[in-house]
Amino acid sequence: MGTFQIIISLYFLSITPYWIHNINPQNMVSLSKWIEEMGGRKRVISKLINSSSFFIPEKEALNLQNFLNVKKVERFKRLSENLSPLNIQELVYEDYLKILNVNKVHEKGILGDNVKIGILDAGFDFIHPALKHLAKPEYKRILHTHDFASGDHLFIKFPLNVFYEINYNQAGVA
Repeated sequence: MGTFQIIISLYFLSITPYWIHNINPQNMVSLSKWIEEMGGRKRVISKLINSSSFFIPEKEALNLQNFLNVKKVERFKRLSENLSPLNIQELVYEDYLKILNVNKVHEKGILGDNVKIGILDAGFDFIHPALKHLAKPEYKRILHTHDFASGDHLFIKFPLNVFYEINYNQAGVA
């Protein structure tokens, strides 16, 4: 059985094993207390996206359906590990450069040497074999990261490996 992470939100979020939709924000405090009383623990509360996430025993997840204004609890569907290899030649990076107006920066003579830039993105998977070297302190290329969605520092490893279910070698990415 084990413990699984859930997220409670007014919005649909797609990274955790249980989705809880359409809960009244005024009931969030009492729901948090109820989850902790039944053995779950709060992970983070985000005012930015008006959501909370918890680690909770799987057998208790379906009981959330009966709690106050929770209208739906849905089990997370895992991706198949039988993924076809990634063809890197199919990726087109030029479109991204145009979207970010990189050409305008290059026209000003800024080509990347000793230039500090900031990127707001969905995040970097520093556990992925292709990126894990970037998190090393001696690399000194990434000065700071922050996860605006959950408030976590991105270099902290979670006690449960709930986010990284894909075997990257089998996915053909490594």
